[in-house]
Amino acid sequence: MAKNSTTNTPSSQAPPAIPPALPADDASLAQFKKGLEASCLESLQRSHRNGPGNYRFMTAENWLGVLLFALVWLAGGAFRFLLVPGETWKVRFFDLDFLLFLLVLAGFQIFFLLALNAPWKAVRDIPKLKKYLLISLTVILEFAAVFGIVKIQAIPTETPWQFLTVVPLAIVPALLVNLLDERTAACTAILEAMLLPLQIPDYADNYRIFCYALFIAMIAVPCFRNIRFRIHYISYGLLQGVLAVLAALLFYFTTKGNSVPFTWQLLIRQIALPGLAQGFLTGVGCLLLLPLLEAAFRIPTPLTLAEMTDVNAPLLQRLRNEAPGTYQHSLDVAEMATNAASQIGADAKLVNVMGLYHDVGKLFAPQFFAENMTPGQNPLENNIRPEESANIIFEHITHGVQLANKYHLSSLILPAIRQHHGNTMLEHFYRKACEQADAAKTPPPMPENFRYPQKATSSREVAILSLADSCEAAVRALLSAKPDLNQLSQKIMAETKDAGASAVSKCADILNRTLYAKEQSEVIKSIDDRIASVFKSRFTDHQLDNVDLTIKELATLARSFRETILFHFHTRPEYRTK
Repeated sequence: MAKNSTTNTPSSQAPPAIPPALPADDASLAQFKKGLEASCLESLQRSHRNGPGNYRFMTAENWLGVLLFALVWLAGGAFRFLLVPGETWKVRFFDLDFLLFLLVLAGFQIFFLLALNAPWKAVRDIPKLKKYLLISLTVILEFAAVFGIVKIQAIPTETPWQFLTVVPLAIVPALLVNLLDERTAACTAILEAMLLPLQIPDYADNYRIFCYALFIAMIAVPCFRNIRFRIHYISYGLLQGVLAVLAALLFYFTTKGNSVPFTWQLLIRQIALPGLAQGFLTGVGCLLLLPLLEAAFRIPTPLTLAEMTDVNAPLLQRLRNEAPGTYQHSLDVAEMATNAASQIGADAKLVNVMGLYHDVGKLFAPQFFAENMTPGQNPLENNIRPEESANIIFEHITHGVQLANKYHLSSLILPAIRQHHGNTMLEHFYRKACEQADAAKTPPPMPENFRYPQKATSSREVAILSLADSCEAAVRALLSAKPDLNQLSQKIMAETKDAGASAVSKCADILNRTLYAKEQSEVIKSIDDRIASVFKSRFTDHQLDNVDLTIKELATLARSFRETILFHFHTRPEYRTK
């Protein structure tokens, strides 16, 4: 029985199942992930970011945010207090709608504080203080607009559906979705919808006002999210106005005991025209306010970023004409980084612009950089000390920042110009300096003199760009490398030793296979090795300690880089023409 029971039990003693063999691409990716895991964990421990308990909430930015939100609470309360009916201030102060307004506003502000400090990844890396300022300013303006509409009594309270066509509920989400992100815009839309019923005095059907106001405010988020042309602000504003008219009609026809009879004059004068005008003014307001807010807060909108990618921009024209090699390198890096950023949820549009402008500083002396050099001529190796060569390369960072300021590029582009190399070391020139010092019997040079004088980045977008820049250069050097003639000659001697009369054809076959007919799997493996070495060196050199990238995201970046590089460096079959 014991024997049978042992036989019937789950097979703890059964041999483990053999996992299926991975395809070549997945196997190399698994090896890449395994090779990075130790370095990644080490970096997380160094940066003390391996647990939520290390998160700091009480920072100067958050204290200023609390102060700003307190001012918003006071301003909203003041506007609402002026609408409370009553003869004495005590009666008005203890009005239930007024107190509920203050409570809802305070609760939502606490939610905003927690949401803006949540550990989830933000799509756009914008300082929290700017977010606090933008949210506070736009919400106060919305309170003022609602107060003015109610105070002048242009809309009687017995026809509250007109609030849905006149109150500018969409302007604040439309502005925030362009300046910040969809999450913040949606939260602000919910806040507007919750507070609007409490701002309309003497009306009991608050639930339906909230529902329709929420619909109108939320529809602005997808409408104004991906604006590519300025005319779209007007067209999407009119679309939002049409939806507001439909919501107002639905509000009217579902109102029980409606004392206002429906007429075409009512539809046109009190619903359709105000609704379309509100949508049109929302689009015009975005056109007028967004440039002002962009300049004041230095936050480019997606439309501005799209305009910066125009290849006819003055600075890109200079790069194309004066440093064509750097221009092509920038295009390749921008494509690699953009494709990779879109796959891990980073700001791909910002990364694209960063990639185009990150090396503009090379315009001060294009001939000193590899992509612009004439084959066989390297001015950095001719009678120039390694320290001087390193300083020449470092100079493209300083000159790039100067050019960015001269051409009024967005401040979001400057970190890419400054930090796309971090504080990495120019190992070639450092080793060359060590060799010269050893030959001259002098003290070795200081390693710090061969490191970029910048800090390692903490931005996901700059880190993606930096990795793409290094991988593109490393792979291009790999694929452009000349064959080792010594190794090739030894291979020919070994394989033709007993060839006899067929030695010539055998040599030709070896040369053809070695120089021209590399196997695709061999090329992919060599590219994977180079990409893995770049990623690992960045970890061991502490360049990614403060960047919020997971191992899975790094593997996704590596796979995307490899795919883009293979598209760039594809081979063509040779066809006979005669």
